[in-house]
Amino acid sequence: MSPRPPLTTELRKRLGLPLAPPAHYPWPVALLLVALGIGPLWLAGYRPLAGVIMLVGLGVLPAIRWMERREFLDCERLYEQGQEGFAIVQEVEPAGAQRNDHLVRLEIFAQGQRIPAVVSGSPLARKGLSPGDGVNVIYDPADPRHCLLIGRVRQEVLDAEF
Repeated sequence: MSPRPPLTTELRKRLGLPLAPPAHYPWPVALLLVALGIGPLWLAGYRPLAGVIMLVGLGVLPAIRWMERREFLDCERLYEQGQEGFAIVQEVEPAGAQRNDHLVRLEIFAQGQRIPAVVSGSPLARKGLSPGDGVNVIYDPADPRHCLLIGRVRQEVLDAEF
């Protein structure tokens, strides 16, 4: 198996991966904004509202940023360390209003079995992927349902003369 090409901006777009990792949470700015926001509320007697602002600014938003960063690193690890395989598309669900969230249901042939998987937001789905198409995937050997669609399988046309 040859090594995969490095993840360039063009390859990231083709695979539907984020172009850059989410930035680290700006803790100094968040602390300053929370302190400036809750100070007047606390003094005015709106302690529950001040607590909610503190919870969101110092708990919820950092947790969301952490999950985004973890997902980004998981996708990179999957691309670099995953195994290549073959899958057949079972269904392509239509996209929503933003046109970038097609759900592709497929069956991966891995580890001697057929494993159903769902991929969301694949650029291949926006380019006319249809049921019955064969696709190349990179999947996680520990959980083959976690996969990336990397391209269509080219169907060879046999021209026979009788």
